[in-house]
Amino acid sequence: RRFTVQAFYEGSAYAYNESSCHMQKEAASLLAKIHNAMKDLDGIPVGIGEEFFKYRKPEYMKEVYSPTLQQAVDNGDNDIAAAIRSNMRIVEAMPSYVFDINKFSCGNTHGDYMISQFIWRGEEIKGVIDWTCVCKHPYIWEVVRSYLFMAPEVKQGEINIESLIKYISNYMEIGRLNSYDIKNAGKLFYY
Repeated sequence: RRFTVQAFYEGSAYAYNESSCHMQKEAASLLAKIHNAMKDLDGIPVGIGEEFFKYRKPEYMKEVYSPTLQQAVDNGDNDIAAAIRSNMRIVEAMPSYVFDINKFSCGNTHGDYMISQFIWRGEEIKGVIDWTCVCKHPYIWEVVRSYLFMAPEVKQGEINIESLIKYISNYMEIGRLNSYDIKNAGKLFYY
């Protein structure tokens, strides 16, 4: 991946899962402001839309893994074969969900909004970088994803549901989500 520094902004950057509660509130509020500011922009490509779900079904994913597994076995790549078998077991255990993209609150978004994309001064975001992934997504996907990359407990594989709810609530002080978004937040993100 290549990038060009176009301007220097004074501030700090943080690694994944290094945010305080105040920083999480700041990020959730700013994401809602970004969504509101971008809502009327035209020409933004679709990121997660109808086509996304076509290939995100356990049946399809197992089909895709099978030839890759066979190739790893044929090549004697035992570690790769074991990893693929592990992924296949996870896919087999996944319940099959059917999402109606038209029921989600969708719109223009950053597409890669997370703690490592922020320039901080203290606990205040002074800038958001890397707008190369701008697209249309269900807003809740970007909200949940940004939380998971910020919250310290997620680094250990845990999600504090109260903290996630607070993050979503902070977003909703400025932005809008509907009951379908909330009901499907976890399912959509992990699917």
